[in-house]
Amino acid sequence: VSDNGPQFASEEFRDFAQRWKFEHITSSPHYPQSNGKAEQAVKVAKQIMRKAKHSKSDPYLAILDYRNTPTQHLGMSPAQRLMNRRTKTLLPTKGELLQSDNNGIAGLQRKFEAAKAKQAEYFNRSSRSLPTLKPGDLVRVKTPDKPWQKGTVISGPENHSYHVETERGGIYRRNRRHIRRSSESTVTPRSSEEDFEVEASAEPISQPISEPNVSALNTADSVPVPKGLQIVTRSGRISKQSAIEIQDYVQMIMHE
Repeated sequence: VSDNGPQFASEEFRDFAQRWKFEHITSSPHYPQSNGKAEQAVKVAKQIMRKAKHSKSDPYLAILDYRNTPTQHLGMSPAQRLMNRRTKTLLPTKGELLQSDNNGIAGLQRKFEAAKAKQAEYFNRSSRSLPTLKPGDLVRVKTPDKPWQKGTVISGPENHSYHVETERGGIYRRNRRHIRRSSESTVTPRSSEEDFEVEASAEPISQPISEPNVSALNTADSVPVPKGLQIVTRSGRISKQSAIEIQDYVQMIMHE
């Protein structure tokens, strides 16, 4: 199991997996929580390298000390779990502690299962299962370029992941947490030929300018305009009426 890094998504790694006959399972894209153990190991390694650089010490000695530090809930260090013994460091250590110990390995799997069950118990206290989606459901999917695009589920679920096709034609694989059910109607994207036909049959933007109908303007004189009427804009500003009357405006047009 790995993430969707470029080193694992290449054709060369795919051929390597087929040649050595092992199944490569990737976690949900943009969902590092599903691959939390590997993400935690990367974070710890970066912290060790950063602190070693800050203190100007040997980073290999810092990594060696980390490998000999017992893991919480397991009681054994990574070196003991790998080689069944401790490795020698700069700290004074008794010779018998550097020997192999088969007694600790015997109960390691039981401790690991107990720690995993306890972690799952604490996590499930505040979590809930999301409703399962089926192919054809209209959803909103979170994408890198435009959050929450409208799309349709085309396959899933597979390891809590779904394949969703958006309106633009892109197909994304996302975790269920990044998909929301939608009650909107589906919209089929138009092709380039349809766009061309619509543009060709559209009415021209520019229209011939007709001469002003003076008689129609004169009829506006008979419409009473209330005095003291205040017009409030959306921003809250009070719009004042112009001091030029409509008949003065008509006379100005006729003299021009």
